[in-house]
Amino acid sequence: MKTGIAKEYWAEFQKRNPKYKPVPLPIRNYFCDNEKDANDCAELVQKGIKRATTHAVSSLHIHNENLPAVGDIAIITDWYGNPQAIIKTIRLLFDMLSKHRRSRPEARPKMSRTSPDELSKRFFP
Repeated sequence: MKTGIAKEYWAEFQKRNPKYKPVPLPIRNYFCDNEKDANDCAELVQKGIKRATTHAVSSLHIHNENLPAVGDIAIITDWYGNPQAIIKTIRLLFDMLSKHRRSRPEARPKMSRTSPDELSKRFFP
């Protein structure tokens, strides 16, 4: 990931949001495992459409990463590591994936690109 660019992006965010001045540079991540979906998801975050995510707990364990926690902050990047948005975890819900598959798609906004449900089905076949 492009740490130098992320540092500048974070510093600019801190200037506009002084309460985050003492917070060190957050982790940098992109969504999904391919360029198109990573870039599409970053765009959806920027537009305020993508406002939730999920983690594969087994993947977190394999990569020795912590479970998400309320208050976590991350810089979302495109596939190439360019910062696109800053997110903060404000709420956690732990549930089985099968329940999410049964969620009401009509309650979600219509999207012209890949929908979060489509991405989830590709990532969690």
